[in-house]
Amino acid sequence: MRRAVAILVGALTVLVGAVWSSTAVGSSTDGRGNFLDDDGSVHESAINGMAASDITRGCNPPDNTRYCPNEPVSRAQMATFLVRALGLPATDESGFRDTSGSVHAEAIDALASAGITRGCNPPANDRFCPADSVTRAQMASFLVRALDLRSAEAHGFTDTENSVHRQSIDALAAADITRGCNPPDNTRFCPDQPVTRSQMATFLVRALEGVDPIVNRLSMRSGLRCSKDGLSCTGRVTLAAGVQLQVTEGWYQVLPYRAEEEEAFKAGSTEVSFAWNGSPLERNYLGTSEGSSPATRTWRTNPPTLTSGTHTLRAAWRWAGDVTQSVSYTITVP
Repeated sequence: MRRAVAILVGALTVLVGAVWSSTAVGSSTDGRGNFLDDDGSVHESAINGMAASDITRGCNPPDNTRYCPNEPVSRAQMATFLVRALGLPATDESGFRDTSGSVHAEAIDALASAGITRGCNPPANDRFCPADSVTRAQMASFLVRALDLRSAEAHGFTDTENSVHRQSIDALAAADITRGCNPPDNTRFCPDQPVTRSQMATFLVRALEGVDPIVNRLSMRSGLRCSKDGLSCTGRVTLAAGVQLQVTEGWYQVLPYRAEEEEAFKAGSTEVSFAWNGSPLERNYLGTSEGSSPATRTWRTNPPTLTSGTHTLRAAWRWAGDVTQSVSYTITVP
């Protein structure tokens, strides 16, 4: 039995994306079981999706059997959530004088380097206030900067007029990442209330998966429509301008090899090829791993930085020269 797995990785304004789970952000596991303390929560599906995508690991290490859904999110925790979700790279820069002892210090620095946070004591902004709770208004500004959301008309919340984060709140509402804090009317945003960990899960799931036009991570196995025989598949996605994609694809071969499979698996005619807007992309062969089942052969390529318009990314898997499957993604950039 042979199977090919494709993983497409991108990072907002980051030249080299991070390897991303093939489980899409926002997907949930069947039933209950990720954490013991979120059963029955309206945010449980989002929490499970965060866990499946390794954005959250729990709140009681090393067991991590609990999520602590009702606890407020600290600014430091918010940094780690966003860095994991966006795959932001580490940096050697460290500009805050109050984060050196935090386990989230590396994530905070990465967030600052990406321009998503500016500090907590303007105009100096030499402190991050890592232990402070994140308010709903502050969360709006974090997400708007992270996702480069466009400004929008006033949404109509009755309690945000005097907030310095009002424009971010309106942009978040226009993108349907927030709907308000007093359902079903949702006439208020409650800008000064702290964001709970369960609320943060839902905000991130809406932001990173369900919102058009900002999607920063995708798997080439998500949302596909395939022909009846499964040989040809298509998908569609909208990405932010300026994203630099890195594509890592592989052939997976279940061990032990059957007759002639090893020779065919390692042959030059068993490969993954890539095309961008109809033109072949150069690839780097990353080698073969046979340490455990399945064995893996992996290639990597970097399409051009995205520009406005519609693009097509195609991957094709060939076994001994014969195409076994192809996936074509239509990528739209506003």
